[in-house]
Amino acid sequence: MTIEKKSRYSPILILLLLCLSLFILTVPRAADASDIGNARVIDEADLLTDAEEQELDASIAAFEKAHGVRILVGNIKDTHGQVLGKVANAVVDRIMDGGANGFLLAPKDRDFYISTDNKMRQRITDEYGIEYLADSFVPDLKDNEYGKAYTAFAVTVDEMLTYYEKEGEPYDPANAFNLMAFGIALACALILGGTIY
Repeated sequence: MTIEKKSRYSPILILLLLCLSLFILTVPRAADASDIGNARVIDEADLLTDAEEQELDASIAAFEKAHGVRILVGNIKDTHGQVLGKVANAVVDRIMDGGANGFLLAPKDRDFYISTDNKMRQRITDEYGIEYLADSFVPDLKDNEYGKAYTAFAVTVDEMLTYYEKEGEPYDPANAFNLMAFGIALACALILGGTIY
């Protein structure tokens, strides 16, 4: 009886292994964490010059060291039919180490995705932070200035993490705007009061 059960399940096991192998082969190379290693910049689609790549890597390395996080920017030639968000999330999930943030671009599809792990999500929220972050680099992206877009992303991540470390809460553009509006209103009131006086 035992031998018959094994022989019945072995074709199913082989089929499952075959399906798993096919899935692994269809995952884009950029989603493989073993290829990533300690890389901070992945330029599979050759959008950056060597100088841009080196400069970007150096600035991201400084931001990573300052905040104890991983920051990854990159692009892939082809998503192979996969949703870009799933590819980006898979990469961030594999590299996360106390907070990871990734910006993945698929130039062929004119698409990008920002991915954060759970620890980073406490510092850069999905509700306000991601939109603010995207606003920092989308203008450069529209102009096909990929090096500038990646730099703007990294610099804004640094600013938002610095804010979190000082204030103890995630950056919310609405709060910053209210503070600025209050300052402007106060200055106007002082000028107007001085003029009337």
